[in-house]
Amino acid sequence: MDTYLIFRRHLCAPEDLPEVDRRSQAELDARSDTVRKLRSYVFEEGDGTLGTICIYDAVSEEAIRDHGTRANVSVSEVVPATAIDVQRPDPERLAV
Repeated sequence: MDTYLIFRRHLCAPEDLPEVDRRSQAELDARSDTVRKLRSYVFEEGDGTLGTICIYDAVSEEAIRDHGTRANVSVSEVVPATAIDVQRPDPERLAV
């Protein structure tokens, strides 16, 4: 598998995030041999919606887009990661 960055712009309203995450996770569980989520970062868009930047391992960009379609979760852009540079582990954060 290769590593990809997935941008989801204007994904959902804040109150809808748990349901979006549930749908996404259900599809990830069903297809763990082709797509695996490593982590997600949630950010506020200027219009009150939330966006995410997710880091996935996947067999292809198509597998990521297929996951998004099956989970009814938008995919704005998929970018292959060409290198990983870890300075220190991410800090512990509260789950969304």
